[in-house]
Amino acid sequence: MGSLWNDGTTSYTTVSPYPAMTLTNQITGGQILQVYASSVTAGWASLGPGNATGYQMQVSSMSDYTGLVLSSTTWDVNSTTLTVGGLLSDTTYYLRAED
Repeated sequence: MGSLWNDGTTSYTTVSPYPAMTLTNQITGGQILQVYASSVTAGWASLGPGNATGYQMQVSSMSDYTGLVLSSTTWDVNSTTLTVGGLLSDTTYYLRAED
């Protein structure tokens, strides 16, 4: 979980338990790469051809993803980053990625 404050500082924490997801293969090496006032970029280790069909990252202000969910998708199995825009300042967001 990450937060971006009006003064430009960021803070991150691990949230547990993680929301239940059905994954084909578990993504590893996940990290938040960039946080801006209206977008976030996350990255991971590529699963590569034959192990993934693409990737989707979802961002929600609700830890159970029941509220508004913004997302970004790529069909490039070698991709290692996605960016989600449309975020509001002073809001806590939860991120998850899947293949």
